[in-house]
Order: sequence, then C-alpha cells, then structure tokens
Amino acid sequence: IDALLAEDTSDPNFFYQAQRALLDAGQAERAATMIDTYLLRSVDQQGLAMMRLRQACAEGRTKDADKIFENIDPDSTSRWLFLKTLARDDEAREFLRQYDTPEYLFILSGFLSYRAFDPRDYPLLWKTLQAQGIKRASARPQTFTCKH
Repeated sequence: IDALLAEDTSDPNFFYQAQRALLDAGQAERAATMIDTYLLRSVDQQGLAMMRLRQACAEGRTKDADKIFENIDPDSTSRWLFLKTLARDDEAREFLRQYDTPEYLFILSGFLSYRAFDPRDYPLLWKTLQAQGIKRASARPQTFTCKH
C-alpha cells in the first residue's frame, strides 16, 4: 500500500480503493486521510458517501453511518454495497433479487467483482455460472462493516 500511495496520481478512484484497502488492513486513521484527497479530485457524491460510511463503520460510529445511508438513492444499485457495509445482509440480498431475471442478469453479474457478493443467493445467476463452468470462491465478508 505504501508504494502505491507514494505514486503521484490524480485518479480519484485510486483514493477510493486505497481507503478500502487501508480499512481492510485495519488502518482506519490512514484510511480517513484518503477521504479528503478524494474530495479534492472528484465530484462523485455517491463515492464520497460510501467512503464516509465505510470510515464511520470502521471507527464504530454506527449512528453516523446510518445517517449517511438515509440520503442514498433507494433505487441505485449501489444501495447493495451500502447495505452490506452496514451489515444489513438480508436487506442487501433481497434488494438485488429483482435483478435475478434474464433481462437484468447483466446488472446482477456486475456484482461478481465484489468479494462479499454470493452468487448462490440468486438462482438464475448461479445456474448460469455453473452452466458456463465458472468457479467462484466463497463470499468473504468485509472487515470494516458496522457492528449493530
């Protein structure tokens, strides 16, 4: 992480991911500095909200995280990640069920990039992956979720 942080980059996504990696490594204080750097380089309010929510959860500020979540678009597919970070796994799982259909499977498959996503929760997606011979490691929970 240190070598990557030493590089000069203006890509806001770098700082978004760096914060996540630092939180995953248990470095909440360093992770917090990524939020300000991200803010200087991006106008993406949803990305900023996710960073603030992750940070609040990592620091044990559950009420702050819940308050941030109140302002998230209820129809945005990003809602799943917010719910997972809040440790509201059942709600997250149910939220994505609407996409386990032939016409929306491409949207649901986009979540395969998340280690915390379990495709076995979605019958059509799981059947499709098996039919194509795609093997997937078990879902892994995030280390910085809120503790309610």
